[in-house]
Amino acid sequence: MYDHDWTRKLTLPVKMVNGQWEFLLGGAVPVKDGTLAELTVPLDRITDAEFAKRVTAESTVKVLPAGSTLYVALSDRASAMQSAKRFKDLAIDYEYFPGDYARYVAISIGPPTEQQTKQRGLFQEEKEGGLFLRQIGLDRTEILSSSIKLPEGFDPPFAQSLNHAFTLLSERYETHRLSHTGNVYTSMFYQESNGRWYPLDLLREGVRADAERQVIHAAWTELERLLGFKPITRARPAKKSSRKKDQEPDPQNDSGLF
Repeated sequence: MYDHDWTRKLTLPVKMVNGQWEFLLGGAVPVKDGTLAELTVPLDRITDAEFAKRVTAESTVKVLPAGSTLYVALSDRASAMQSAKRFKDLAIDYEYFPGDYARYVAISIGPPTEQQTKQRGLFQEEKEGGLFLRQIGLDRTEILSSSIKLPEGFDPPFAQSLNHAFTLLSERYETHRLSHTGNVYTSMFYQESNGRWYPLDLLREGVRADAERQVIHAAWTELERLLGFKPITRARPAKKSSRKKDQEPDPQNDSGLF
């Protein structure tokens, strides 16, 4: 996720000593109260089995059904010589606008591949196919899809996945590139119910937020069980923003993700 308050970050080696984290080379870690950090620890060193279960739980969410159209942003330098639409024809909020990309190409989500239908798991239940996001714990999101129908003129007409589809499209249109891989989360757009187009990354962030809410809910439920009552929490005052966009939400730009 983009860090709006970016500052230089440090990786500090620490060790748990008598219930507190200490700098590995000696002494306490001299940071300000309220400082946020991410802690990476071996799973087998977590002593609370229920806690480990909560933070490693997996969930799979179907975010788009088979037949859904996606648009792929491609930096086609030869577009002036070809029939290509421009991004200005798509309703994309400025913050998600893909900049200098010269064209977009429509693809759609197809049925499961032959290999997927033979494998045990997700596509045994989802026989029609679709686009899925699998959240693993709190730190990893995987994108799963059935086959992808390519534009006319491609042989074979279906790609095996979104990444495969991007590579095939890039090889066709982005002939100036040496590598034909890309980030499907930021270069592929789906349409929301409000008619606007958003990058798949917003779907991914929505699933991550939902997973975090589930962990928080489970943690508070366990705390209430241990205490025997429901703790009272005080709401933090809303942070004022100088950005007009933050002060006056525009219902036209509400993506209504979840």
